[in-house]
Amino acid sequence: MKAPKLTPVGFIAKVHGYKGQVVLALEHFTPDALKNTKFLFVELEGLPVPFCVEELLTKGDDLILKFEMINDEGQAKRLIQQTVFAEKMTIRENVELDWPDLVGFTAFDKTYGRMGLVEEIEELPMQWIAHCMINEKEILFPLNEQVLIDIDEEKKELHLDLPDGLIQVYLDH
Repeated sequence: MKAPKLTPVGFIAKVHGYKGQVVLALEHFTPDALKNTKFLFVELEGLPVPFCVEELLTKGDDLILKFEMINDEGQAKRLIQQTVFAEKMTIRENVELDWPDLVGFTAFDKTYGRMGLVEEIEELPMQWIAHCMINEKEILFPLNEQVLIDIDEEKKELHLDLPDGLIQVYLDH
């Protein structure tokens, strides 16, 4: 069997209640991105271990999860601070791309317009950052669900709604 391609989505922050529920702190995704997820993978001893999701509740930007076979506080405590992964297909419906796959796409901002090619994408703690050149100046901008409007794979275009003034900060220097 071929191993699924996994994408990190967050980590188990703490136990919630006494029946085995845990709080999943999401790092790059909104709770809606995982609402139909049947399985999540928890990194245990360096390996992703699949867990069937029995219950999933939204609490702000976090999710309260109940995994099958985790039925008490003691079992749940062993998952604290462990990285959680989802299969690539479950992250964004109908899109099989991860942020690093967008290198070479042309970036467009809703206000600024055509920015240029995404030349590099790097993962920083809690954030993905894209690098783009505008008028021979390097522009850095965040990649997350809040700024993403659309990804056109056929045209290799990335449509964004970046925070007001972000691009201008780079161009004024």
